[in-house]
Amino acid sequence: MIKEDLFSKTYLDAIEVKGSIESSDLKKELRCLEERYIVKSLIAEGAAKKVFLAFDKMMNRHVALAKTKPESHDQVNDFINEARLSSNLEHPYIAPVYDLGFDKDSEIFFCHETL
Repeated sequence: MIKEDLFSKTYLDAIEVKGSIESSDLKKELRCLEERYIVKSLIAEGAAKKVFLAFDKMMNRHVALAKTKPESHDQVNDFINEARLSSNLEHPYIAPVYDLGFDKDSEIFFCHETL
């Protein structure tokens, strides 16, 4: 029951965040992908996301930048869950998450260390 509640809350959070970004000035307060990162090349592609090699201008380092594909609500939920869960794990074979935000088209992204 607790697991279902966590996923339900995350799903509702994702819908609320995406809706508020599309309908308000909140977009100005979030990280702007285009100002901070230079997307260089596609590294990998799966069913729900694409992963790009990008350069973080603020931290002067390369990162892996994952972006959602044209999404359904389930994919946004899974994507946010992946970023949140990964950001709380410390393991040599799990890349730490550095950033989570939206691009100019309100598409969600997260960045992590390149392995």
